[in-house]
Amino acid sequence: SIDSYRAPRGILIASMRYCLRPNAMIRPELVKEAVDYIRVRTANYEYFFERLDSIDWIGPLREYGFFRQPPAPTREGDSISFPFWPEARFLAKTAEIEPAIVLEVMLDLPDTDNIRVHWDLLDAAIKLPALLAARWARKETKWVDQQQFLDALLTEKLGVLAVHLASGGEQEAGITLVRALLQVLPPKKIGKTPSTEEERFALSLREARARFDEHIYEELLRKLV
Repeated sequence: SIDSYRAPRGILIASMRYCLRPNAMIRPELVKEAVDYIRVRTANYEYFFERLDSIDWIGPLREYGFFRQPPAPTREGDSISFPFWPEARFLAKTAEIEPAIVLEVMLDLPDTDNIRVHWDLLDAAIKLPALLAARWARKETKWVDQQQFLDALLTEKLGVLAVHLASGGEQEAGITLVRALLQVLPPKKIGKTPSTEEERFALSLREARARFDEHIYEELLRKLV
């Protein structure tokens, strides 16, 4: 696993440069050398995908388990953090180069509650042709439907994707995504259950809520209308 062992720094640097050299033929032994380098420490893992620019590495690296499982959110006490995923950033960087390959990887990914991963995958989707982006947007819309809260940046990127879909002729997928974004959620449960229709109606007016803050809701409406 990553960080499980160490190697001399000079050897690691030479290995990294060899694997990332331009126009390198991606042979099995080169892939293994790259994977060995990546797994030495987290910094190598991040640096490799930051410098990698060839889409041809996706297939061979998937055979070693990369591009398959985004990291889960990390919880410690009452706090939660969202580790970034180097593979997702690579997909965002290369989506315009080979959109069909990037989409295939994105569609194969399991659902994740890691918000940072969603940020990067949205960046990738926005760069895809609308026809392809619509396929991933349908998957993302199902995830949005399950969320009680969306952060500001995620909401903004989802709005951009919806506009991209609509302007690219994929209005149905865009509208479905917008509906999920703007859906008004029922009020949170409170101690006292309303006993009359009037009380239930009054509670719905007072407590109905969106998946994000009211000012973000208003700003999103202005952009989408």
